[in-house]
Amino acid sequence: DIFHHDVKSANILIDKDLNVKLSNFDLARFSDELTTSLSGQMKSIRWTAPEKLNATYVAYSREMDVYSFAIVMWEIAARKEPFYQISDNIEVSEKIKKGDRPSPNPNDIMPEYQRIMELGWAQSFRFRPTMQQIIHELHMLYKPVKTKYEKIKQIKSEKSYTLPPWKDVTTAINKKNYEEAIEGLELYVKSDTKEAYLARYYAGKLLYEGHDSVPPDEFQAMVYLREAADHLPASNFTPLAQYLYAHICLNGTHYDQDNGIRYLRMAVRASEKNALFLYGNILFNGEHGEQIN
Repeated sequence: DIFHHDVKSANILIDKDLNVKLSNFDLARFSDELTTSLSGQMKSIRWTAPEKLNATYVAYSREMDVYSFAIVMWEIAARKEPFYQISDNIEVSEKIKKGDRPSPNPNDIMPEYQRIMELGWAQSFRFRPTMQQIIHELHMLYKPVKTKYEKIKQIKSEKSYTLPPWKDVTTAINKKNYEEAIEGLELYVKSDTKEAYLARYYAGKLLYEGHDSVPPDEFQAMVYLREAADHLPASNFTPLAQYLYAHICLNGTHYDQDNGIRYLRMAVRASEKNALFLYGNILFNGEHGEQIN
């Protein structure tokens, strides 16, 4: 058996077909080999099991990898780094040893998913399930979701996806006929036309704002705006997409300081007026990791 020793989101890769691969086996050991010292794993403290933190040279076990995987489950649900509110790894280590876990728990998490996650990060390794049990539980949880998704996919594939004229879509936006607009935009998002990424910008903006006929969807808005910011041909819309994506990262539910500041600076370099105001305000107050300037 091989123990990975460093299971965390940064070491999990996903290819274009959504196949997941575990990477970075620098610390991996066979089950009968000596473990590595904790001093070489300071960057992974947040994913490290309490029994490893309590005894630096304790023999590594399957249950420790299970604990780390449970923390990754939290990351997937929260889309944040565990203990993101705390910068000091030593403080994080002490909290884990006392039994604290990343918080708050995401509000929209499935209760069954949370139950599996909490079993996996149990303080005592004796109460943690095996990885095989976790896989089985997740598979049973995913099965009805997969069936529902496949039915929706089949229904969509049977529909005719004739694209409306782009002018009709933009007219619907200008006339605030948002239901018609979002339907047209979603079709263009799926297309390989030259308007595909501009459609992502408009769709992301509408989904972030939310309207009577278009409920807000912050996460999907982030996806669309990030794609627009990265792939829109250079135009007036590019810095707008960068600014809106940054704004959601810094002010939305799924806080992402690094990407928020990064994309905000891109928009600032393009002299986008809203970005200039927001970044000036951040520098004035010393917010989001930026020093007062």
